[in-house]
Amino acid sequence: MSIPAIALALLLAALLLCLGLLLSQQRHLRAQQQRLLGLETALEASGAAPWEWFVAERRIVLSDAYYRQLGYAVGDFPPEDFAWRQLLHPDDKSRAIDNVKRYLKAPETAYFNEYRMRTTDGRWRWILARGRVVKRDAEGQVLLLVGTHLDIDAMKRQQMAYVESQERFQKIYETTPDSMGITRISDGLYLDVNASFSRIGGYSREEVLGRTSLQLGVWVDPQQREQLIETFRSEGKVDSMEMAIRRKDGVVVHGLMSIRPLSVNGEDCMLFIYRDISEWRRLHAEAERARAEGVAAAAASRAKSEFLSRMSHELRTPLNAVLGFGQVLQSNASLDQRARQQLDGILGAGWHLLQLINDVLDLSRIEGGHLHVAVQPTELAPLLREALDMVGAQAAAAGISLAVEGLPALRVKADALRLRQALLNLLSNAIKYNRRGGHVWLRVNQPSERELDVLVADDGLGMSPTQLQHLFEPFNRLGREREAIDGTGIGLVLSRHLIEAMGGSLTLSSAAEQGTEARIRLKRA
Repeated sequence: MSIPAIALALLLAALLLCLGLLLSQQRHLRAQQQRLLGLETALEASGAAPWEWFVAERRIVLSDAYYRQLGYAVGDFPPEDFAWRQLLHPDDKSRAIDNVKRYLKAPETAYFNEYRMRTTDGRWRWILARGRVVKRDAEGQVLLLVGTHLDIDAMKRQQMAYVESQERFQKIYETTPDSMGITRISDGLYLDVNASFSRIGGYSREEVLGRTSLQLGVWVDPQQREQLIETFRSEGKVDSMEMAIRRKDGVVVHGLMSIRPLSVNGEDCMLFIYRDISEWRRLHAEAERARAEGVAAAAASRAKSEFLSRMSHELRTPLNAVLGFGQVLQSNASLDQRARQQLDGILGAGWHLLQLINDVLDLSRIEGGHLHVAVQPTELAPLLREALDMVGAQAAAAGISLAVEGLPALRVKADALRLRQALLNLLSNAIKYNRRGGHVWLRVNQPSERELDVLVADDGLGMSPTQLQHLFEPFNRLGREREAIDGTGIGLVLSRHLIEAMGGSLTLSSAAEQGTEARIRLKRA
């Protein structure tokens, strides 16, 4: 073979070798492209958004997925580190930047950072940034950091909600007035108790943890404990089971026990809640006693009313006969002066006794709720004049002058019979508890368009503040019984009940040795 032929053969062999190498490189590049395409697909599927940070240049290369992750169009913000800073949540900015600085000083481990970034609609999303150093300069300074952004907003919010839920439960657990704790089902050991457990049971937390209720001796009735366990085993829970426990000092506490299953570090446990109802039981027992006493008092009141009604009839029948015969004797002209005085005393005492019987019966009816009044429009002036006429003789005998001031032609809402009865009581008291030469005034005021006051005032003995405190106590004559003044101590009480039954009110003001003023307030008709 000639030299040119040999050279041509060598050249052809070299060309074939180069062509083989090119074909091999192309196959390698295609395989590498396939791997890169698969990696990009995997990253996109995982939600991760790649980025590159050229630290010295302060330049960031962002993937399209990075922009989409925050809702932005590609290129909406420049790929520079200051743009990243501007997107950080104000509360997270300092911490996130400090994490970056610490990592660049000692970049031996993987970069890891969590923060919130502002989305295109102004909301905040939690992002997890991870990366590694891939290039350094001759002095070892970081030149290139490569990593990914991962959207962890949903996971982070779930985590925060769980933490908040735990914190909320812990606050309830520690502040509730109910005794709460956790015991292990396998051996019954206390794993935890709250402050109210110590307050109710008397044991400190250190005395309880690692021990059982049997060791502490809290069960007053062991059968209640067995019933509690059986209910929990059969139903998986216990709701408000009443049971008694013994405090450390031996005092028995009654309460309601509720239990729910709970897992603690993979162990089956029970969360118990015990509510102290000792005070409620005491109040309930007192209420029951009060109810029983009220029933007994109502029965006694009915019996009293029935007794008074019968006695009233039995007393008034012979008393009416006495008064009748006395009035007949008054017409006998043959009686001498002494006999006539004695007869007047008998009749006076009889009429007083009859009034007492009537007042006691009325008061009994009021207390029993059986006294009814017929409230209707009533002309006031004629009724007041009639009451004055009826006490005129009493006032003259006592040397008391009566004066009336302004009787307007108005009508009030009242029962005429009962209003007259109350007025007679007040006028009679103003005369009786006065002094010879004293005065009694009857006048009418109009405090408003809807109301009217009837005032009975005197300048008599008056009352001290102590006497006023006991003014409306039945049969309490405030010491007047020692002054030989007729009375029963129930007229004023009866009058107030009558006025209030008509929708009005009765009040008194007084000062010792300066007189008394009684005020009846009624509604205008």
